[in-house]
Amino acid sequence: MTITVGEREVVVNSVDLRAVDEASLQLLDDLIKLDDLCEPTVLYNLLQRYKQNMIYTYVGPIIISINPFQKIASCRNEVLEDYIGDVPPEQLPPHLYALAKNAFESLLRDGIPQAIIISGESGSGKTEATKIMLKFLTVISHNSGKEIAEALLATNPILEAFGNAKTLKNNNSSRFGKLIKINFSSTGIIEGATINSYLLESTRVVYQAPEERNYHIFYALINGANESMRKRYRLKGSTQDYHYLSHGSMSIPESDDLHLVLNSFVKIGFSNEQIDQILKLLSGILLLGNIEFQGAEKVEIRNKVPTLDHLCELLMVSSRSMEEALISKKFVGGGRTTSYSIPLTMEQAIENRDAMAKSIYTRLFDYIISQLNLKLSSKDPPNTWISILDIYGFEIFQKNSLEQFCINYANEKLHEQFNENMFKVEQAEYSREGIPWQTLSFTDNKECINLIEKPITGIISLLNEECQIPQGSDSHFVRRLYESLSKHPFFGYSLRTPNLFEVKHFAGTVPYDVDGFLNKNKNTLNADIAKLLSASSLPLIRELFFTEEKGESTDLPRKRVERKKVEQSSKISVCQSFRKDLENLCSLLQTANRHYVRCIKPNPHKEPNNPIPAYILQQLLSNGVIETIALRKAGYSNKMSIESFYHRYAILNEQMEQTKESISEYLSQLLNDEEWVIGNTKIFFRSTAIQQLEDLRVVAFRKIIINCQKFVRRFISTQIFSEKRQRLNAIYCLQKYVRALNAQLELDKEKERIEEEKRREEERLAEERRIEEERRREE
Repeated sequence: MTITVGEREVVVNSVDLRAVDEASLQLLDDLIKLDDLCEPTVLYNLLQRYKQNMIYTYVGPIIISINPFQKIASCRNEVLEDYIGDVPPEQLPPHLYALAKNAFESLLRDGIPQAIIISGESGSGKTEATKIMLKFLTVISHNSGKEIAEALLATNPILEAFGNAKTLKNNNSSRFGKLIKINFSSTGIIEGATINSYLLESTRVVYQAPEERNYHIFYALINGANESMRKRYRLKGSTQDYHYLSHGSMSIPESDDLHLVLNSFVKIGFSNEQIDQILKLLSGILLLGNIEFQGAEKVEIRNKVPTLDHLCELLMVSSRSMEEALISKKFVGGGRTTSYSIPLTMEQAIENRDAMAKSIYTRLFDYIISQLNLKLSSKDPPNTWISILDIYGFEIFQKNSLEQFCINYANEKLHEQFNENMFKVEQAEYSREGIPWQTLSFTDNKECINLIEKPITGIISLLNEECQIPQGSDSHFVRRLYESLSKHPFFGYSLRTPNLFEVKHFAGTVPYDVDGFLNKNKNTLNADIAKLLSASSLPLIRELFFTEEKGESTDLPRKRVERKKVEQSSKISVCQSFRKDLENLCSLLQTANRHYVRCIKPNPHKEPNNPIPAYILQQLLSNGVIETIALRKAGYSNKMSIESFYHRYAILNEQMEQTKESISEYLSQLLNDEEWVIGNTKIFFRSTAIQQLEDLRVVAFRKIIINCQKFVRRFISTQIFSEKRQRLNAIYCLQKYVRALNAQLELDKEKERIEEEKRREEERLAEERRIEEERRREE
């Protein structure tokens, strides 16, 4: 059969065609609303929405986000204000803002920690999604101090500069995982935050695959430094002048990025001295990569002047000691009273140099994270928090090493937890609650997890065991994998490529090249280099290598104890440490109410407006999106105990009692039967039903508030009238008193006048008598 698709004619097998309900071809905000649920209708909906720049689509409470590879209007500040306001969510299109608001309101309503888990392959937009939701949370918590909100947002440029790099799949790929945990007060005010980082890709500091780059900060430093900075930090003119930067693509401009990073450091509270020492270490790492060796029998440093001198000037260590540490290895005699040095080969010296560069950068990165946490931490961490998890996406490259193995292992663990939460736990709860339910199947990745982490026979256990063997090697490790795991359904290998093994991950089969697996897993550093750096006059480098400094104490008895501690800690491999971090991460997420964002990459070329249906569909299938839609369509997205329901919604009906019968009677009058179901101890709701209840609750509270306002206004009016009446009475009394007083004063004055007239009359009469008497005497 021939059909027309756009301007093309395509020949298809009629067996592969199926009738589709036209209603399912409408652009739906929520894929659960699809009447005809199948791969074509899901894909059609997403593609048509994407073409209209509607990159977000709901799957119940989950959001599918398709990377537009360009700026779009839906992420402007005006749009953010719409979601902060009182507009009901069903009247607004799907958005990451809505998910972040739901998490925020759930935190305040239920007092339960919230976790937003962002997943997807590299280049699908996870980092941008993190920034969008982080900005929303700082804005919606408008009562938060401006300083802490600005500091939290200022961490983004720093983390991207030091932790992100260009890869074949993504121009801004996170080369570490991060969990941003934002602490809120019970009223929704941000009180602080912490950042947890996971497995920085240290190898990228010294090597990048073709068309890839080192970390952004190095290019920003070289391209953005002014003349005084170039002189102070001994910077060369171009990135091509550095061995560690001359491998990959230079296509991304970053002349302004350095100033953005430096300003961010200042906003957060880093001192000028801290920033200065950080820049010295960055320049020192680049100069370290330019150290060249020569000599067949005896290896020497070829470019001591000026490269070695400038390096030691920045790190504030002795040039001679640095040279010895780079080209030789010191051993202590049996009695620990004598020592001797063994020269390194050319290959060993290069490995030694690169190990030093990786160690400095990794420790510097951890130091920056710890300082960010110090600046952002709250005095009394609350139990109410929202965490945003942005972890590296699933990766399949032409050559996949230990970094890709760990990254894909992390994705397997998170996908397992998603399956556990979405399918196993939820369906098991329906069964416990006695709800009629037909079990839905899903693709379980438990066996793949066992292949990787099972004790004794798992890949990680075999790798760690090989690292502990004195003569262990990559080739011997891969042979042991073949012997132990050849029959495992998720393991693959080929005798024609003996250095490779395959793991059948949920997102695809990945071939891993074991070359370098052991060295990367050991992650060891020459003790001479550690001792040298721990004695540096630069405070920051001395602090970064403080552990090794304690291990080399001059107190001999204590020295042995401390060295033993250092040696024991050094036996913890990269995979062991990473596995422990993942276990802690999953345990933390398990305590929270989880919200999921599934990021989708529309094409492998990082091009806007070019969705490739087969490429998108593969991600939907591997991430279990189709299965999730089926579960969410048939299941219930919200639940609460009968007791919690009564305490929250009793305000809606005064006659409702805390019994199944009473609550069922009320809900049957309010909601359609398919929107809710009551189990043994809990009530389950569809996504729209709980919103309807919340809207009614808001209306009920508004009525109560209005009545309260009326009462208060009446009370205030009565009080005002009473006060006025009292004031009038007081005025009347005062006027009466004043009138009486005035009358008394007038009376007193009249008496005084009469008395005065009487006195004067008496004086007149007396004077007349005196004159009369005198006249008589004269006569």
